[in-house]
Amino acid sequence: MLADGGVYSDMDTSCMKPIDEWIPSHFDKESINAVVGVEYDDATYKMFVRPVSFCQWTLMAKPGHPVFETVVARVIYHLEYLARIQNTDLAGLKVGKEEVLEATGPGAFTDAVMENLSNTMGRKVEWSEVQGLQEPTLFGDVLILPINGFGSGQKHSPSGDTEYGEVLAKHHFGRSWYHRPPDAVETPSPSTSTRTPTDGGYFRSNRRI
Repeated sequence: MLADGGVYSDMDTSCMKPIDEWIPSHFDKESINAVVGVEYDDATYKMFVRPVSFCQWTLMAKPGHPVFETVVARVIYHLEYLARIQNTDLAGLKVGKEEVLEATGPGAFTDAVMENLSNTMGRKVEWSEVQGLQEPTLFGDVLILPINGFGSGQKHSPSGDTEYGEVLAKHHFGRSWYHRPPDAVETPSPSTSTRTPTDGGYFRSNRRI
């Protein structure tokens, strides 16, 4: 996505509306450089440590977008950190589910999106501004879709409520990424958290920074 842009969607997704109709006609498509969908907008699931989480299973952007530059930098930093605390290199790194979600998954991606929105708008974009969206909302050059855009059919959030946008792509949650290797190890979890140099929030995993 960083190098080539375009549309990415996991193999366990279905396109529910033609891609060229994902951006509503009243927007200037030429001024929109990335489209991001809400995955989570709730306060009931403990696995989500942010008020809002953005989807990674479906992505749309022009090449070289800063969101993807930021997320690549975050992923590299997080993986190198985890390797250091396991006293190994990247090839020998073992990660659990929470570490995948935070180090390379929606945790890292969501933080990158929020950082980019703030940079683009020239001010801090608050969580409240991306909560409860009922229609696509433009922040600079990033269009944020309500939860039904890419995140319909879930058991949390207002997912499935017809007031929260059209269904554009549907995720079937095959979870093929989460087949834990038999030799995977848990990273010890200390009792405190510390802000990382690159994080807008906290890097949260079995081992917190």
